[in-house]
Amino acid sequence: MTVTYELVDGVAHARLDDGKANVLNDASLAGLEDALVRAERDGAGALVIWGRPRCFSGGVDLELVRSIDASTRTASLRRIARGLLALWNAPLPTVAAVTGHAVAGGAVLALACDWRIAADV
Repeated sequence: MTVTYELVDGVAHARLDDGKANVLNDASLAGLEDALVRAERDGAGALVIWGRPRCFSGGVDLELVRSIDASTRTASLRRIARGLLALWNAPLPTVAAVTGHAVAGGAVLALACDWRIAADV
């Protein structure tokens, strides 16, 4: 998953784009956490999270879910929760720019933001 970061006119933008369903996994959640840290450091007025046109996020990576066994379940769930809670508790306003599907964990990602804006693009 590629999460790109850009600061435009005082507003930070984090774009999810894995070329597919923009699944949430360790790398994408770390990328979002990094974008939040950078936005704070840059003095951004807000952080806007985007997906690709027609796909905001397909939710938690099913490969990750399949790989979780009893011995790693708690650690895996904590990693996912930590990433979402970082957005939920962000000291700056967060916006989910939902321009397509927000399935399962993708909907939770949108709900973790302060504001959700949906558009058909």
